[in-house]
Amino acid sequence: MEKNKEAANDIAHYYGSIIYSCKGRTKEMGEWEREVENLIETVKCTEQYRAYVREKEKVNRFPELKEQIDSYRLRNFEIQNMSNDEELFFKMEEFEREYEKFRENPIVADFLAAELSLCRLIQKINTRITEALNFE
Repeated sequence: MEKNKEAANDIAHYYGSIIYSCKGRTKEMGEWEREVENLIETVKCTEQYRAYVREKEKVNRFPELKEQIDSYRLRNFEIQNMSNDEELFFKMEEFEREYEKFRENPIVADFLAAELSLCRLIQKINTRITEALNFE
């Protein structure tokens, strides 16, 4: 950098890399929002997200099947958020038996697997952020 020139308020390093250390500087609202947008775009480029989109498009071709999948997901969510741990175990067993044939449908199985893979990726990202911020 030349003498007597002010450093730009740019987070990019002179050679184009991003500097992740704040160096005592507070990020402005627009800066961190841009970085979040970059993270979102990065996730959209992952195989997990692309597989999810492909499988979702397949499911959307069958409106009745989509409704059944949505119902399955809602029931699964409700059961997993029950407060009684002992009852949860039995409810999950019953739920799995009830939907066993439904999950054998390749469209259903592929969609749920892709959704789970994407959810795990998002959980890893969240865990990394939480750990890095000592927010445990």
